[in-house]
Amino acid sequence: MANTIFYSWQSDSSPKVNRIFIRECLLRVLKKLNKDLDIQDAIRLDHDTAGIPGTPDVANVIFGKIREAGVVVADLTLCSTSDENKRSPNPNVLIELGYAFSAISDARVVGVMNTAFGTAQELPFDLAHKRWPVRYSLTDVDLEDKEKKEKEREKLTNDLFTAIRLVLHAASEPSPALPRLSGTPSLTYIEQTILHSDPQEGWECVSNGVSSVRINKTDVNLRLEMTYADGGIQREFFKADWANRHPDPSATGYWCDIYYGSTQVFRTILVSVDGGRALLPVPRQQGVEGKMTEVLLYDYRIAQLFDSLGTVDEYMRRSGLSIAFR
Repeated sequence: MANTIFYSWQSDSSPKVNRIFIRECLLRVLKKLNKDLDIQDAIRLDHDTAGIPGTPDVANVIFGKIREAGVVVADLTLCSTSDENKRSPNPNVLIELGYAFSAISDARVVGVMNTAFGTAQELPFDLAHKRWPVRYSLTDVDLEDKEKKEKEREKLTNDLFTAIRLVLHAASEPSPALPRLSGTPSLTYIEQTILHSDPQEGWECVSNGVSSVRINKTDVNLRLEMTYADGGIQREFFKADWANRHPDPSATGYWCDIYYGSTQVFRTILVSVDGGRALLPVPRQQGVEGKMTEVLLYDYRIAQLFDSLGTVDEYMRRSGLSIAFR
C-alpha cells in the first residue's frame, strides 16, 4: 500500500468552500500524520493527473492512482438534482468512488461533505447506508467571518486526521486468522476482528427496538448485543462531564456484551447522550491535560458498530473526547 492519500474533488460547488478548503485541511492533516506516525516514507497528497507528464488518458491515470492509494478521500457534497428532485454528489466523484470501493474496498475510503449544500441523510441510498462522511458547513458568506472559517477548518482537519489515521492504522496491522473449528478463539483474535472489520459492511444488524445485535459476517460465532431494557442498563443516570455537557444533559450507560458462540467473553459500556442522539464509548485514558478524555480504539470501533445515526464522531468532538492510538 502506497503512502498516498488520493483526493477525489469536484468543482460544481464554490472552490473556496469545497475543493480548495478541503485540500488545505488535507495538507494540514498530512503534516500531523507525518509528524505522528512511525513511517519510513512521508505520506503525500495526490489528485487527478498531478505529476503525470504529457497528455495521459485521464481515466486510466486516475484509476491507477486509486489502486495504489493508501486512502481515498472523496468530496460527497450534494451538488446536483435529478428530475425526481433527488440530490446527488458530483457524477465524476461517484465514478471514482465506485472504482475505489471495488479496487481497494470501502474500508480505505473516507467521505467528506459540506452540509451547507445538503445533509448526509439526502445522500443516495447506497451511500447513506455506508459509513457517513466527515462533515463541515461553510458557505461563501461564511468566509467573511474569520472566526467561523477557522473553527470549521480546525474541526474538519481534526475529523479528517482521525478518520484517515484509523484507516492507516488498520492497514498496518495484520488481519486476524480464523480460529480452528475445534478451537476456542483468543481474546486477541476477537479484539483484532473487531478492529479490522468495517463497522457497516462487515456486520449484520438485527434490532427490534428493545435490543440490538451485531453479527460478524466473516465469523458468525462473534456477535455483540445491547439491551435497552432494565437488564441492559449499566447506570440509568450516568454522570461524567463529557456525557452531561450537551443540550439534554441526561445520559444513560448501557452494557454491550460480546459473545463467541454461546459464551460471553467480555462486556463494555456505551453511553447514550443528549436524549439518545448518540452512543459514545467511555474514555479510559488520560489526555494531554490530565483528564480522562481518550477513548481506546477498540471501544471506538464498538461504538461505530452501533452508530445507526452517524453521530458518534460529531458527539465525541462535542464531548471533548479523542481516540488514543498509543
